Amino acid sequence: IGRISGMLAEVETLTTPLVAQMDRFARWLTVFILMLAAVLLSYGYFVGHLPFSDLFMAVVGLSVAAIPEGLPAVLTITLAVGVQAMARRNAIVRRLPAIETLGSVSVICSDKTGTLTRNEMTVASLAAAEHVYSVSGNGYAPEGAVRWREAVAHPEDHAVLMEFARTAALCNDSVLHARGEDWHVEGDPMEGALLALAGKITGDGAEPFQSWCRD
Repeated sequence: IGRISGMLAEVETLTTPLVAQMDRFARWLTVFILMLAAVLLSYGYFVGHLPFSDLFMAVVGLSVAAIPEGLPAVLTITLAVGVQAMARRNAIVRRLPAIETLGSVSVICSDKTGTLTRNEMTVASLAAAEHVYSVSGNGYAPEGAVRWREAVAHPEDHAVLMEFARTAALCNDSVLHARGEDWHVEGDPMEGALLALAGKITGDGAEPFQSWCRD
């Protein structure tokens, strides 16, 4: 029970632009009502010489009446109408504040595979020992160069690259296939990206360390 209570206490409240605006409005309205009540109380007591008890009750009643109690209900009804309108367009909204958030959006950045992304994994950099290498090339094509400090890093001069390529190629169950100018992976995408990197390092294409036995 204590764990459940702790988990419930850690739930973050969803904050939307409308909720933030309502919080600011509520604070300013509270300050305004308190200031107005103080002015009326002071004026009625010191200038009008009215009984303090009667004046105090009148000011409290005025303050309570000035609070828009129906505003939250109006907001909820408005958002519910928005949810219903979205449902008619085959869009299901789980949370009411999401409607208001969508209404505040001015720019939508979306992506579909094949436009901004290609649904391919590629190794872009390699951190080994004391060096960080950059890797060129796109997709699963084992074509590209490994560079260190803007210069091509040859495996003969960087033994750690050959060790990494050997590990990436032998501890790998994926296979790379060339279909025309495009390369595709058969197996895990991450292993395919590592296999392509091994081919870039060794220069053996899609089958680095082919003569090595994995047994």
